[in-house]
Parts: sequence; structure tokens; C-alpha cells
Amino acid sequence: MTGHQDLKEAKAAKLAATLPDAREALLALAWESVEQYHASILAHDQVQAAVASELNEAVIWKLNGSMFFGCMDSENPEAGGILVRDHCKTAPGNVPLWGQTGEFLIEVVGIRAVVEVTDGFGDGLWPNFGFHAVDTKSDFISETGYRSAMPCPSYGKGVDEFACGHFMDLLKEKRRPLTPEYREESSLEAWEWLNPTPMVPADRCHEEDGGQLAFGF
Repeated sequence: MTGHQDLKEAKAAKLAATLPDAREALLALAWESVEQYHASILAHDQVQAAVASELNEAVIWKLNGSMFFGCMDSENPEAGGILVRDHCKTAPGNVPLWGQTGEFLIEVVGIRAVVEVTDGFGDGLWPNFGFHAVDTKSDFISETGYRSAMPCPSYGKGVDEFACGHFMDLLKEKRRPLTPEYREESSLEAWEWLNPTPMVPADRCHEEDGGQLAFGF
């Protein structure tokens, strides 16, 4: 293992030694870590966000048989990371907390996208974002109707506000029509919860006169 991985394992082992053994109690702590992480991001508290991430990782480590190896094995429903992810994820269509996975709808300057929030590829709870075109005849941020992004953490914003802002930035730089082969596909079939289309996003993300992105709540 690398030095970084050794340190990560050692930190998780030290914290895991203070945690309960029962699965139910560990999963409850995983959810608490998500709530703490979300609150910390909104409060601009990087220290507490790191504390929450470390607790989450220690729970995963312990549930995974006291190791990280294989903790996100999608073929193993008992893998520690899979157990925690599935326990903490939100229902499709709902905006997730920071630290949760999920999928929800945004609309920015008349362009709709499903935002798929998945586990990040690094340490901690900061996620990866996948943007999927809903209206395939409209412009998008890629010609394929999909774009993945893992932008730097931005404190003080909810997941939906952050996603709308990042989508707007990508639109300014990458806006283009889908290629003919992708315009023929229907994203509505891939996201069953879009039927009927939720009413929330239309008044959550819009553009004010002058081009400034605004959010309604």
C-alpha cells in the first residue's frame, strides 16, 4: 500500500475502535456523519466537514471487515461502502444532502437536466456529479447529452444550488446541440420518476434579467 493509504487505514482503525460493533448502530452513525457533513458544508466549516468524513470512512472500514479493500464492490451488497451508500441515499427526485447519493431535476435558462450525484473518487464525502439531458432536442453541455464533473468543494450552498451554478458555468463554455444519434434517444425512459415531471425545479433555478443566475425557494 502507499503511504497515504497506510495512513488512511490507520486513522480509520483508530476511530473504528471507539465505535459500536452492531451493524444497525454503525449505519446510524453513518447517517449522523452525513447530517454533520451537510451542516458543515452549509456553515463553511471545513474542520467539521473533515471530522464527518473521517467518521463515515471509519464506519465503512469497520463494516467492511476492518479494511477498505473492496468496500465499493458493486457486486457485493455486503461491502461496507455499498451498505453505507444504500442506507444513506435519498429517494429519486429528491435533492440529496451533501454526503448522500441521489438524482434530481434542475432547469437552468430553460434547459432541463437530471443531476446524478454519486460517490466521489477521492477521500471524503465530496461527490461526483453527472448531468443528463432531459430534452434531447435542446442544447446541452455536451453533444452526447451527458457530462461528468467533480468540481472543487464550494461551501455555503446546497447540492441543488451548487449543481445549478456549475451547470450554468458549463453552459457558458460548452453549450451545443446534441448530435443526431443522441437526439433520437429519450431520457424520460431512463428516469421513471420524471413521469409526471416534478414541479419543483422550474422555480428553483432560473436566470434573472441581465443573465444573473438566481434561485427560488
